[in-house]
Amino acid sequence: MKKESEVLCIGEMLWDNMPNGSIPGGEPMNVAINLSNLVVCAYLISRVGADNAGELLLDFLKEKKLSKDYVQTDQDLPTRQVLVHLDQDNEPHYEICHPVVWNSIMANEHSLNIPNQADLVVVGSLASKSMLSQQSILKFLQSGKTRIMDVNLKPPYCNREIIEPMLKYIDIVKMSADKLRQILSWDSIPEVMGIKSMILLFEIRYDIHTICITKGKDGAVLYENGRFIQHPGFNIEEIEPAGAGDAFLSGFIFGILHRYNPEEKITFACAAGAYVASQKGATPEFSYSDILAIMN
Repeated sequence: MKKESEVLCIGEMLWDNMPNGSIPGGEPMNVAINLSNLVVCAYLISRVGADNAGELLLDFLKEKKLSKDYVQTDQDLPTRQVLVHLDQDNEPHYEICHPVVWNSIMANEHSLNIPNQADLVVVGSLASKSMLSQQSILKFLQSGKTRIMDVNLKPPYCNREIIEPMLKYIDIVKMSADKLRQILSWDSIPEVMGIKSMILLFEIRYDIHTICITKGKDGAVLYENGRFIQHPGFNIEEIEPAGAGDAFLSGFIFGILHRYNPEEKITFACAAGAYVASQKGATPEFSYSDILAIMN
């Protein structure tokens, strides 16, 4: 990896209201923090309210040694929280409180310089609900080199009018198996369809040739250069699953920057996700050697 490699993460930062208390959250922020743990230069473009909750999030970025230079402040909308409910399998489900400040992210002259410098641009889908933020994100994507999207279909951010305009600019997509089926069901698909068949159909529909599908404790499937690579996941004592998917994506990006082969990328990504799931909080501090310890 070149020393000057940079990653730009765009989207929401918020408070996840967990059953045992509130913690800072938001996929783009978590990914940026995880990459910083792995000594990758990451920037975050987001927006918070001019309130105490927003100030605390900015303090959190400082604590995590992440720049807040591109985090915008909104004078009208509040910093929001997301209610997190854990089901019987300890899997998190999210309820978003509205209105949300991250739907007012603006592509201003200050922030538009970054995508041209970044090796990778990472976007989620939550921050594209409003026309303003969607157009801003599309401008960032048009300026980027390699563009990655983590598909998040939490209501009301789950319709094709939000997702499909961004997919036109995406090179790599990461999502769960149920999100993949949900997107494909926007048009008719067979009731019974295997994951490999769904991935191939997604490739045809959206002309995206690197597709990573996560399966929770059961690992992940990577489709790249016409090949399927599967990983069964790692057997760990799960403590808190929130943030594991973001850590997976961070590990995958790390593998891209280091020019790992497909098997190495998905293995490192699964190990990163497993490590975070075995810790408290969505963004625990960790190092490269911690991930290697999971793999070994």
